[in-house]
Amino acid sequence: MRRNVSFIIIASIASGFAYAKKSQRDPRQDQTLSSADIVVIGQRDIVVNGRARRCRPRKGDALDAVVSASWLAAQSRHVALIPFGHGHFQIEPNEEQVTGPDYWQRVGIAINQYDFRSEDGQPMCIGGRAPDFANYAGFRKIVDAKPYRGKRVRFTVWVATGNAFRVGFWLAAGKANKALYNGGNTTNKPWGGNHGWTPVFLETGPIDDKADHISFGFDLQGPGDVWVYKPKFEIAADQPFGSVSGDIVIIGSQKS
Repeated sequence: MRRNVSFIIIASIASGFAYAKKSQRDPRQDQTLSSADIVVIGQRDIVVNGRARRCRPRKGDALDAVVSASWLAAQSRHVALIPFGHGHFQIEPNEEQVTGPDYWQRVGIAINQYDFRSEDGQPMCIGGRAPDFANYAGFRKIVDAKPYRGKRVRFTVWVATGNAFRVGFWLAAGKANKALYNGGNTTNKPWGGNHGWTPVFLETGPIDDKADHISFGFDLQGPGDVWVYKPKFEIAADQPFGSVSGDIVIIGSQKS
């Protein structure tokens, strides 16, 4: 889906405030985390004095080499790093390619100007090295919508930033021809600067029967750094905001 499609945001003030109070806590203090999860996030220097440190690429990451070698990665075109055959990857123009629940696509415009880091079970990050505010880079997953039709779905994540120009999140269902049926993105809720660990909650549905894929993820526009931890996509079986149809977006203490 196009990034300039905004959510129709629905959330009660009381419910939003109750959820937003969690934004004052480090995710390591969340009682739902296991001791193993706490060890995983044990890189305590990711956030220092409410500000995330710089994102550095993982040494020897083969996907970094693919981005560096592709002329498309440096162009003012929306591109995605897509699996191509067994163990191979290539940069392609964005076509909302479905690559399933196990692969985080690297996407954006001029993505060779960004550092990416993604390891199983570890915090992910994106760092902008160039001060061009027109460019952006993101991590996303795109899954087949068929198992989710008629159901509400949810995307939650913890996020921390350092001098980030603008960070966006999205959860959207549509078709490959760019038709949008559910959800959208947070373009109308600008969010950036310096933040310690902050919860993000997106929910939409029921997923339209015409939708063929669901996309969710986060991106960084311009310079700065963004880290995320414990991204989770699921069917929204519980209803913490009561019976709701449409979309819910909460970023920390922001509510609508």
